[in-house]
Amino acid sequence: MPDFSSLSVVLEALWFILPAYMANSIASDIAHIRFFEKYSYPLDFGFSWRNVRIFGPNKTWRGLFFGVAAALVTGFFQHSFHSESSSLLSGYLHLGSSLHLPAMSLSLAFLLGFGAIAGDAVKSFFKRRMGIESGMPAPLLDQLDYIFGAFFCAGLISPVNLEYFAIVVIITVPLHLVANFVAWLLKLKKVPW
Repeated sequence: MPDFSSLSVVLEALWFILPAYMANSIASDIAHIRFFEKYSYPLDFGFSWRNVRIFGPNKTWRGLFFGVAAALVTGFFQHSFHSESSSLLSGYLHLGSSLHLPAMSLSLAFLLGFGAIAGDAVKSFFKRRMGIESGMPAPLLDQLDYIFGAFFCAGLISPVNLEYFAIVVIITVPLHLVANFVAWLLKLKKVPW
């Protein structure tokens, strides 16, 4: 079980997963900008497997491109302002020297972003196989798909920190639900989940 008594470890875990959070959010949010609608070509090219779409119409190349781009931009800023961010957060939250934000590289940010989008696509594949329509809820699967994908891909170049993973899983479920509800209220999403 993760040590939530240490705010430092929670902040470190959130810092690590931030490119994946951004990729997942931007991939969805960009779909609602009219200018980009013409770039919404489906990842599965419209193909089906056993008479069911592979991923469905909501998984697009546009989402993949902008999601990974958002992860890279986030990773660039994390890399560029790593020491300043550590000092600022430590001082503001009175954490002293206990905060050690993990280093972020562009390759790690890319893998976190790509993994987030890939995890979401894999989830869609299984939802289609289970007969769950595109846009319909699949509790926990909808909230954690991109986290599993992000950690899996990041693990290709960096050892997985299991404490970070556990913290992110526990925090992401309520955070994802609240973010989706707010996006629905702002009419950025058609459904509140």
